[in-house]
Amino acid sequence: MRDFRDKNLLVTGAASGIGRATALAFAVEGANLIIADINEEGLKSVAVEIERLGRSAMWVRTDVSKPEEVASLAQISMKEAGGVDVLVNNAGVGLSALIRDMDLIEWEWILSINLWGAIYMIHYLLPHMIERSSGHIINVASGTGLIAAPIIGAYSTTKFALVGLSEALRAELAHHNIGVSVVCPGFVRTSNSHTSKVKDLSPKIKEELQWKFKGLSPKLREESQWIRTTPEKVARTIIKGVKRNQAKIIVTQHTKILVLINRFLPGLIRALSCQIAKRIEKERRVETDSGS
Repeated sequence: MRDFRDKNLLVTGAASGIGRATALAFAVEGANLIIADINEEGLKSVAVEIERLGRSAMWVRTDVSKPEEVASLAQISMKEAGGVDVLVNNAGVGLSALIRDMDLIEWEWILSINLWGAIYMIHYLLPHMIERSSGHIINVASGTGLIAAPIIGAYSTTKFALVGLSEALRAELAHHNIGVSVVCPGFVRTSNSHTSKVKDLSPKIKEELQWKFKGLSPKLREESQWIRTTPEKVARTIIKGVKRNQAKIIVTQHTKILVLINRFLPGLIRALSCQIAKRIEKERRVETDSGS
C-alpha cells in the first residue's frame, strides 16, 4: 500500500510512545485514524493532535486483552468508519524477570496483551480485509523478537510469537492482496514504566532495566543515548516499510548489526546472554547473603 490518503487506520496502544507517533505520522500522510488504548486521557490528547492535522480521529478506550472489548472496537470501526484499511497492533507491556521466578498470572498477563491482543484484533478485522481483497497488518514486535535475552524471557517469548504470526499470515494473505509487516524497533526513547513490571531483581539491575541498558551502568546513561531511537523515527520507518511492503521492518542500526552477528556468529550472542544471566545470579546471591 503506497497511498494512505483517506484510508482508515486503526492503531492500538495509541495514547503514547510508538503508537502515538505512528498515528500522527499516518495522519500527516492523509489517513483517518481510529485509536485505541486503556489510557483514555492520552487518547483524547492524541485525537486532538490528529484533528489539528486536518484528519478525522475516533478514539475508543479498549483493553486488547479482553476479546469482548476488541470485538466491540471492530464493530464500531466497521459501523462508524466503514472498515479498517490498515491495522497497527502496537499495544504491549514489558516484564523484566527471570523465567523461574514468574508465576502463571504474570505469564497470562503479558501473553494476553502482547500476543492475544494482536490475535483478537486480527480475528475480528481480517475477514473484512479478505472480503475487500485489500489491507495491511502491522504487528509491532521488538529486536528481542529476533534475538532472545535473559531477564526479559517472557517479553521475548511474546515478541518471537508475533514475528512467527506475521510471517505465517503474510504467506497466507499474499494472494488476497493483503500485506503483513512485523516491526522490530530496538531501543526507543519512550517511557513505558506504567505498563512494565520489574520483578525480584536487585535495585541496581532494576535501575539499569528501566533505562533499557541491560549491560551498562546507569552512570553511562547520557553517554549511551545514541543507541536509542525516537518513536517518531520508528513511525517514519514503519510508513516507509509499509509502502515497500517489507516483511520485516528493523528500525535501528544496532539491531540490524546484532541480527547479522546472531546469524553468522550465534555463539557470540549466546555467550553474551550467558554472561548477563550469570551476573544476575551473582547479584541475587549477594543480596540474599547480605539480607540473611
